[in-house]
Amino acid sequence: MKRFSLLFALLLAITGTLVAFLALPPSVGRTSVTIPKDASAATAARILQEAGVVRSAFLFTVLHTFHQRPIKSGTYLFLSGVYPWTASRILADGPPADRPEITVTIPEGFRLEEIAALLEKKGVLVSAGDFLDKVLDPTYAYQITGFRVPSLEGYLFPDTYRFYPGTSADVVIRRMFHRLQRVLRDLPAPRGDTHSLLTLASIVEAESARDEERPRIAAVFRNRLRRGMRLEADPTVRYALNRWDTRPILYKDLDSPSPYNTYRTAGLPPGPICSPGRAPASPLVYFL
Repeated sequence: MKRFSLLFALLLAITGTLVAFLALPPSVGRTSVTIPKDASAATAARILQEAGVVRSAFLFTVLHTFHQRPIKSGTYLFLSGVYPWTASRILADGPPADRPEITVTIPEGFRLEEIAALLEKKGVLVSAGDFLDKVLDPTYAYQITGFRVPSLEGYLFPDTYRFYPGTSADVVIRRMFHRLQRVLRDLPAPRGDTHSLLTLASIVEAESARDEERPRIAAVFRNRLRRGMRLEADPTVRYALNRWDTRPILYKDLDSPSPYNTYRTAGLPPGPICSPGRAPASPLVYFL
């Protein structure tokens, strides 16, 4: 009996791992698929799998049965691979032919909360809350980046994007992260790891009022790190306190025990404090 229980538990573990793998979005770029009229869930699933939009046609078919909504025919544009339940919802909503794309520009230096609020205001996201639940979750951040990071702060690249109204948070997040990956690939190989690069670049981004200040500020912080000194950057204190009003930083604020407070903690904080931009004025280039 004990042996049977162990075998059953092992089978469950293997099955769970396989299902989790098959649910992961494939690594595919911009892809267009056409779903014919009166297509069944199985037919649509096969089309999506062959196009590389979903990893498993079988899993899509099973999950779509829970939606209890018919699949709508038409041409769909996928900007990346998606989870099967996301694809199911998109095909049930119908093609976006009657929904013009929304152009939205994410400013350099924006934090995750600001990005979420802007995307919701523009109509890209239905709920900023769902977006924040994902980007602030370390487990989800690991799924996206492959790094053990506290959140996706600093990993969603500030740029101009075009999205359909009501785009899922997962699609938006993956597209912005993929844009960051392309930008990093275009830069010379960094001397340190990507996370440290983004963290330091974000502090320079937040500290700089004008583009011409960035080289000087970057040099100061780089020298402090080399000497083992504290960075003593005011924006990290504001991030630690989550206080972004116009009130000045007070001496008592510098005593915050947060690891993001670089007045108390030597070296870099646990992660970026905002989204740094790109060259020619990008702080990223000062650490290469």
